[in-house]
Amino acid sequence: MSTFTPNQGGHVFEEEMLTPEEQYAAVPDRPDFSSVQRIHKDIINPEEVADLFTTLNANDVLVTSLSNCQQLYGDRTFPIASKLRESVEPPVFPYASILRPWQAIYNKQVKTLTDLEPATQSPNPPPAKSRQEALFEKGDLTLDQFFKQTRAINNSQNLLNKGTRLSSTESVFTVEQASAIVLRNAKNASDLVEFLQFITPTIGLFFPRGLERMLVQACDSCEKLGSGSFAIADLVRAIERANPRLVSNMSPRTLDSISFCAADADNDLSVSLLKKMVTKGYCPEDRTLDKVAANYRQSSPVQTKKDLYFLKSVIFHREPTFKLFQLLLSSIGNINELNKYITLLSKRYPDTLALYQLDLFQKMMELSSERNLWQAQFLKVLKQSNVKLSKPLAETILSSANVDLNAKEALKTLM
Repeated sequence: MSTFTPNQGGHVFEEEMLTPEEQYAAVPDRPDFSSVQRIHKDIINPEEVADLFTTLNANDVLVTSLSNCQQLYGDRTFPIASKLRESVEPPVFPYASILRPWQAIYNKQVKTLTDLEPATQSPNPPPAKSRQEALFEKGDLTLDQFFKQTRAINNSQNLLNKGTRLSSTESVFTVEQASAIVLRNAKNASDLVEFLQFITPTIGLFFPRGLERMLVQACDSCEKLGSGSFAIADLVRAIERANPRLVSNMSPRTLDSISFCAADADNDLSVSLLKKMVTKGYCPEDRTLDKVAANYRQSSPVQTKKDLYFLKSVIFHREPTFKLFQLLLSSIGNINELNKYITLLSKRYPDTLALYQLDLFQKMMELSSERNLWQAQFLKVLKQSNVKLSKPLAETILSSANVDLNAKEALKTLM
């Protein structure tokens, strides 16, 4: 009787000993399991999912676990985007005991945020005009001549070499004071751009607080003059290359201002600054969010989610503006995903639900194959949220070729 192991030491009679060829032939082929259903499948890390507004509740866990496909919401087509990978397989959750801890981690994507303090003007009167400012206002000097003649660059180099603290430099005229004078006297966009291009190579001479003040002043000038966003973006990129922590350590208000100004020139930079803000626990201003949202009007839903997933906490924190609402709506490509957004609006922002009910309904009809069912569900949500049915939506439903009788009855109670 042959075995799977050599029997040279276990044979009794000489004729029982197998040759190496016989030993090899005695080992059976590896079984083929290709026809056997695979039970254990890879499940994407919930922290890796790129999403803008969905959270999972107990009902979602139940529906997913009891569905035939055992995928989220029992929907084989529900899209999952990854922050790290181009594409991922939709996760399968064969047991609720697997989905529940996944759900707990997934829902932690929503963080508590704080609004920025309102921007206020300094109550102090403007400083008395210095000798250096009077010199600059004559207009006889180029920027290079002004910085050299006032010894601003030499003074800053000496202070940095000696390691002097910022509080000890107030009586010394440095690149920080010179920059403030130039920015205060910038009369047009070309003045601003010329200064920003000139000052970029000297950013190593600024103290961190002085550099941040200069950036804030430059952003204010950019808004006032309506130009200069490309130069500001180049300057911030140069700062990041020199010392990435300098930008990360700036105040949330400064990050928001830079992001707003840079959005027209460098969307990636603007988005990265917003991400730093949210990571610090602060919500960007609406105007900044609108600018970034406008840059994604032509982007695919997957790209929007991959780039802006960090705004999920913002969407749960503050009612969306029209531009942000339109961006979120355009990022939806699945009926269950849309249902989640409508649920969020009904619970947190009923005014937005009321204002854009026609847009939401039209999107629902676009995505749904069971229109009557989802139509009745949408009307039910409006009623539960005490949202009055708008006349345009009522006319749209009544003009439909196949209007569910239950929907007609619901219309009477909502109008």
